[in-house]
Amino acid sequence: MFDRLKRFVQRHQRALGITVVVTGAAFAVKKYLEWRMAEWEEQLMTQQLAKNRKQLHFESNAHVCDETIVSLLPVLQDEIVRLLDTDRLKFALRSKQGNKLEVWGELKLTGFSRLLVSVYGVCLLSTFLRLALSILGGYLYQNASQEGASLLSSAAQKEYLDATQYLLNGGIQQLIPVIQREVERVLGPVALTATYTPQSFALLLATLRSSIEASTAGGCAFTQYLVQTNDAVPAPTTAAAAAAAATPSRESASSPVVVPFPEFDAPSTLHPAAAEAAAWADDFELEGL
Repeated sequence: MFDRLKRFVQRHQRALGITVVVTGAAFAVKKYLEWRMAEWEEQLMTQQLAKNRKQLHFESNAHVCDETIVSLLPVLQDEIVRLLDTDRLKFALRSKQGNKLEVWGELKLTGFSRLLVSVYGVCLLSTFLRLALSILGGYLYQNASQEGASLLSSAAQKEYLDATQYLLNGGIQQLIPVIQREVERVLGPVALTATYTPQSFALLLATLRSSIEASTAGGCAFTQYLVQTNDAVPAPTTAAAAAAAATPSRESASSPVVVPFPEFDAPSTLHPAAAEAAAWADDFELEGL
């Protein structure tokens, strides 16, 4: 039997050799393809995981932006109400003090000024905070994704967030006289008895907007109300603003609005919205991003 097997191998030696080589090569190719496929799948999983984490990062950052803006809107509203106080004018009308037409005219200008300051203030606050927190969120993501030294220290984060409070502390006080001046210029000649249709009122608001934005275009951009400069905050230019600043029932106009924005590495002392961002960033660091 062994002789027959030996003769069979000798007769088909070439064919058997080719078969062994082809089989070994096929096995090696199969193992290589399996290894490459596993490596490719791992790369895809890693890329998808990074994409999902980045998406979660920006969604969470957008949520923090929204929460922070909502938490600061009452602060902005209180500051506008304090600086553009109509209670004094309403009291004068109820108590029949002074010239009634003059008081009504001043109330008209103050009411429109408060409306426009609120619109511009909310737009500036939301836009600037969203931009600032998005930039800070990008640094936090890079800090969590890279090993080694932090790209942005906690002290720098605190200083950066403190800078976003300038609109509440001084910027809004600079913006109010500009808007008051344009409101008085456009609405001053308008009689108290004038009537408006929705179309004419929309045209009036468009005129006020164009006038305000034209006055802030030449060397007086809106950025000066968002970023502190060396210029002093101008005093109110109208009697209404001056009286509002001197109202004894309100805070002194010189008292800054303080919104707590402590360091990101001390969540127990943070503003609630900022604490959420810090805790979220810490979770990413613990996950080994």
